[in-house]
Amino acid sequence: MKGNTLYFVGGILRQVVSFIMLPIYTNYLTASDYGVIAMLMAVTMLMDTLLGTKFTAAQTKFIYDEIDENRRKIINTSAIITSVVMVGVVIIAIALSSNELSKTLFDGTIEPYWITIFSIGLLGQTLEVYSNTIMQIKKRASTYFQLSILKLVLQLLLNIIFIVVLDFSFVGVILSSVISSLIVGVTSLVVVSKNLSLSISPEVIKKLLIFTWPIWLASVSAISLTFSTQYILKIGGGLVDVGLYELASKFSSLIIILFFKPFSQVWQVYRFDILKDNESKVSFQDAYNLTFTTMLFMAVGVALFSPSVLQVMSSEDFQQAFVAIPFLLMARVLNSSTAFFNFSFIVSEVTTHLATLSWIKLAVFLPLATFLSFGWGFLGVALALVMTNIIVFSITYVWSKRQFDLNVSLTYFLFSILSAVFIVLIRYANRGDSLLENLAIDSTAIFALLFVYIAIMPKTTRALMLNILSNILRSLGFQKINF
Repeated sequence: MKGNTLYFVGGILRQVVSFIMLPIYTNYLTASDYGVIAMLMAVTMLMDTLLGTKFTAAQTKFIYDEIDENRRKIINTSAIITSVVMVGVVIIAIALSSNELSKTLFDGTIEPYWITIFSIGLLGQTLEVYSNTIMQIKKRASTYFQLSILKLVLQLLLNIIFIVVLDFSFVGVILSSVISSLIVGVTSLVVVSKNLSLSISPEVIKKLLIFTWPIWLASVSAISLTFSTQYILKIGGGLVDVGLYELASKFSSLIIILFFKPFSQVWQVYRFDILKDNESKVSFQDAYNLTFTTMLFMAVGVALFSPSVLQVMSSEDFQQAFVAIPFLLMARVLNSSTAFFNFSFIVSEVTTHLATLSWIKLAVFLPLATFLSFGWGFLGVALALVMTNIIVFSITYVWSKRQFDLNVSLTYFLFSILSAVFIVLIRYANRGDSLLENLAIDSTAIFALLFVYIAIMPKTTRALMLNILSNILRSLGFQKINF
């Protein structure tokens, strides 16, 4: 449990810098500059997904299926080398098309070579992703945590130097992102080098590709959705709308950064341990209840406090972004819940369902977003995303029970959603002008929601929550505390 806590906290440290830097971004960059960064990320990830492939899901599964340590090393090396080669193809493709990308997507506001430079960061990200997976499998939590601190400090330092001190605007974001990614990626690879082989296996690469191609199709659809979102916004409202949507998205991403992503890094491996121990009927239900009640509670907190935070930390150009935040938060909760049930398709090796569901999502979202963006702008696109995720989550839940039933009831989750929506609607309809008054009322609402969630929480889920809290406190040095 202590190791899982370190993975969890380490995952937070790796992601939180993007939010810590928001006061600087929203004061040293314009909404249009912020839109440029958002579009850059969307384009780069689209190309990476189309031409590059990540085998982390297959890597974890095959290593758990393999007993021989030398074969495990070959699996790791084969996955890394194949992905690095593909990332090289991505960087070359972006370099060759950078002139056209600059004209079409950025209206010539960015030099083509900066697009190429930004894409180089994909190499460091790839090395980091695989190294993190190996560290988790080998139970090297303390090493993972130390590298997380390194990444946080490095990103903060570089952002301050390039954006605040040197006033490089969005170019500073590009440079800090690329340099930190390469340093952390290479360092992580060196740390796990003992778990790598000097050779690769064409047979293993073939298995990785066969297992991963449906997941790749799903990833193509998912990143196409992200790119389509940015493009629809850019056509309708220009890079300013892209920037406002990205800021709202950044606030909504707090529940991913602070909770679901670090949880997923632990869960990616731990869920296989649950299967081996034959405890899925109890553990999956309790894990689901606790995970998504926590997400909803955090989502309400972000939704309620974000207008006040924006009022204090950002210029007026950015403050209208708050209206889209509740919708994007709900979309993230539903999307994360869908990801939880996707495990059924991985266990049953019916990964084609992942691709099918992802393309259904894209097919539903595009017409909705296009229609609602007219007149509603970035708020309409956020609403379209919520509606799309409701549909996809419903389909996923039904299909997952047919493939491998996790025996998860949605009763508590649905009640938690209704409670969250009720509180947010009441507060958004009755916000005052006083900052202190709003903060006091929002705090009271949050504590009331927490009381409701704990009061109606199933006993086994509550026991799991108290056990986790006890372990976290003990890992922090409070040895005598036990709930």
